[in-house]
Amino acid sequence: PDDLESVWSTLHEAGHGLYAHGVADALMRTPLSGAPSLAINESQSRTWENLVGRSRPFWTHWYGPLQESFPDQLGSVDLDAFVRAINRAEPGLIRVDADETTYSLHIILRFELEQELIAGTVDLEDLPEIWNTRMKEFLGVDVPSDGDGVLQDVHWSGGGIGYFPTYALGNVI
Repeated sequence: PDDLESVWSTLHEAGHGLYAHGVADALMRTPLSGAPSLAINESQSRTWENLVGRSRPFWTHWYGPLQESFPDQLGSVDLDAFVRAINRAEPGLIRVDADETTYSLHIILRFELEQELIAGTVDLEDLPEIWNTRMKEFLGVDVPSDGDGVLQDVHWSGGGIGYFPTYALGNVI
């Protein structure tokens, strides 16, 4: 099934929330109340998004309610087919939709480009063309538009340079 981004995003953000919720009240307002690193924090959100959220036991419980909410899209899709579909491995354009096999390639692309931008070896106006070339090189996909390519993530427009590796480190952790 396609177009389940909201499910994965919700599980990802819930993972952050559950991690924060697990901090003892006695530690609040101390340096010990936060995650020891952004990678640890992302490991918790990526765990819920992928290890829990794409698991058969999770969907054995939640697939019925999801089917009831979306009967036209999922009513005729059995649980086994659904679990296979949400765990497929194939290169794609969008980082947040990437499977666990190719996800870190999206991160590597972004981090390499960040380093090159900061070093001055890539000019900002050349970024879309370089992005498209590397997406083809890394993942074998053609980029139809900048919205599906270089502009897809909010991190850069928000000044979040250097954040992407925390997702890859979170996967490892």
